[in-house]
Amino acid sequence: MESIPQIGESSRASIEHLRGLLRTAQLPDSPDVEAFFEKALAHLRAGHVCISVVGQVKAGKSSLINVLAGMPGLLPTEVNPWTAVITNLHFGHPDKPRSGGEFQLFSEDEWQEMLEGNKETRALAEDLLPGFDSNILKQQVAEMQASAKHRLGELYRHLLGKTHKFSAITPEILERYVSAGHHARRKGDKVENAGRFSGITKSADVFLPAGPFAIPVTLSDTPGINDPFLVRDEITTGSFRDADIFVVAISVHQALGAADMALLKMLSRHKGKGLVIFVNRIDEMEELATGVPAILRALEERLSNELQGVDYTLVAGSAHWGDLAQNGSDLAVQAVVEAAKFKDYCKGLGIRGNTAARKKLATASGCVPLGQVLSELMENGPVRAKLAKVAGEAAVAMNLQKSILQERMHDDGVTLLDVGNVPAILDLETSRLEHRINALVALLEELDDAESDIRTRLLQNGDVVSRSITNTLEASLDRFANAEAMRLQFDYAAGGLEKWSLDTAELSERIEAQTVQSYQNGRMETDALIARFASGVGEKLARVFPEFTVGQLLENLPHDEILPGYKPKTTLIDIKLVNDRGWRFWKRAEMDEAQAVDAVMRVIRSEMLPGVDTCCEVASLAIAERTGEALARISQTKTAARGMISTAITGLKAELETLNEGVSEVAIARINSQRQARLSSSGAALARLEESLQILSELYLKHRPIPDDELGHAGQGTGGK
Repeated sequence: MESIPQIGESSRASIEHLRGLLRTAQLPDSPDVEAFFEKALAHLRAGHVCISVVGQVKAGKSSLINVLAGMPGLLPTEVNPWTAVITNLHFGHPDKPRSGGEFQLFSEDEWQEMLEGNKETRALAEDLLPGFDSNILKQQVAEMQASAKHRLGELYRHLLGKTHKFSAITPEILERYVSAGHHARRKGDKVENAGRFSGITKSADVFLPAGPFAIPVTLSDTPGINDPFLVRDEITTGSFRDADIFVVAISVHQALGAADMALLKMLSRHKGKGLVIFVNRIDEMEELATGVPAILRALEERLSNELQGVDYTLVAGSAHWGDLAQNGSDLAVQAVVEAAKFKDYCKGLGIRGNTAARKKLATASGCVPLGQVLSELMENGPVRAKLAKVAGEAAVAMNLQKSILQERMHDDGVTLLDVGNVPAILDLETSRLEHRINALVALLEELDDAESDIRTRLLQNGDVVSRSITNTLEASLDRFANAEAMRLQFDYAAGGLEKWSLDTAELSERIEAQTVQSYQNGRMETDALIARFASGVGEKLARVFPEFTVGQLLENLPHDEILPGYKPKTTLIDIKLVNDRGWRFWKRAEMDEAQAVDAVMRVIRSEMLPGVDTCCEVASLAIAERTGEALARISQTKTAARGMISTAITGLKAELETLNEGVSEVAIARINSQRQARLSSSGAALARLEESLQILSELYLKHRPIPDDELGHAGQGTGGK
């Protein structure tokens, strides 16, 4: 068996390096700052990369995933037009089981929602527009439901809304929930229930050990985007927002058809996400040595024209070859590698003739290069972003600790020189310590007031942003509906009109652009509020801790940008008109032309409004999450500062109490000696901390490549445009 080299090894090394840096930077006696480090370490533990494999039906997505996972036959590779399931394979997630699976089944309410759509729209359409072509989705869902009832019988009602859990997953179990098969089938003497529950399966999650991945990864197998079943398409495109990297599988026989290009253009709008195009099934080509390079050149030329400014990587290969390399018999492997066309192809790839047969096949399959590209995209994309976020949190904690050390060194640096004049020393130290304590107590009160104020302001700003986005989008929808209704009135008045249609493509672009712009305006106001708070708190803390800064509160907050993904209930509305009856085609005989046009406008608005509401929800949720994260950081910073100040106050009061009890020359000398020892220890700790901060800044906050010798590893994936 020839396995693909572990994917994400360079990312794992980067994560481990940062984890080690954080642990060495922690001071053992700073419990109030510990929460910062624990939060940063928790983010490192919980971080994962989501790779979504998408493409047309029969492009070989499931076969490719089986090879990447190193698990032959895990995902069923049959095609079922009634399956609307994304299968998520979770590898090595620390917060998830290491084996088993979970399948969510549709509830009765979810069925009804898909069947009925928007109730206002359906009521208007049925009452007013007998020529209105409502979404095909309704018919398809009904067929899907009927098929599920036929297969499950009385069991159907009992299963709705349930969750099925398994401690171990086999290909046979997966087939029941996500595979083809309208009826039980016989395999030898055994009756199999392939696809028994697929008609009512809403989601499928499979939990696996790390296996082929060096860091936690979710690998998603999506329904085909060219399937005529709209539920499938809706679920697939709705999942794109969660992906970090897209692997688009296309068949060498239908490379970059209309559906493929539409998909790539849709994915290109997801800025900052990795994109790999895997040209599958090259094993089925008659000519490899010249045919594959020719296809790649043609694809490169078309993609450079169609996807200008988009970074992508093209990889040609064969999931079938990859499976053979891992699981095929020696005889089957030898039959492929001994073929003349395969040998010529290997020469073009620079694969040595004396390379082991399975390794040769694995490399030629494109799966090994694909793994290398994925490793590079993981490290330079989602992993790098996660490390920068964690480094920002850690930098705040380190600066807090730096302030603690500098505060200690300030106090320990005060030497009681004149040991012969104890009363004078007592008066001087008492005055100094009391002044310091009063300043710290006042600072605590100011920090509490500042946090309360920024919390109120941020929450109010979030509400204002949400309302502004909603008002903007609904106004745009109203203008569109009014314009289209007027167009209908004009077209009908002109006569000879048998059918009237409207396309929502222009509206979709407008809604998305307005959502993005409105969100950016709200985000900038949110960031401005946080910046003013950080500046104000920094000024307050600087009175006591001159070196401390809270400017990093703004770094790496979530959702710098959003992709709203506007989706109306239907993209095309058709109304059939009967000219010889005039406006009498309406059910209501007394309805005049103005009322009819108004009805059309209301139908348009009702049909489009759910998509607008979704955009508003996406933007509002993003603002809420960004605000929530900012508030959490503000609260955590204040808590740590409060703990730091309280600790300093306690220490100062203890020393003040000792002085008030009266001290001797010997005691003063001992205090001086202890202060000097602490000063030396704090100085050494401060030097180590500043070194860690420098490394943190250079490697993780400035986004430059991390040298292999710094991480103690070598070997990164290759790829590029």
